[in-house]
Amino acid sequence: SGFGIWFYVSSYLQAEKMNHYLEWYGVYKAHVPLTSHICGRLTKGDVKLANFVEKATVSV
Repeated sequence: SGFGIWFYVSSYLQAEKMNHYLEWYGVYKAHVPLTSHICGRLTKGDVKLANFVEKATVSV
């Protein structure tokens, strides 16, 4: 659907701005685990990106 494409593109662009990299899983439902591989844990950047992704899912 158009929403799916918009969700992936907007999330990717936000992650790129934050110098973050996303892992995508799923076909009908998106699963996007957020963790910083360098430090092996959740960071403030992960939380900020998660907030953006969550808002993107409810804005449509």
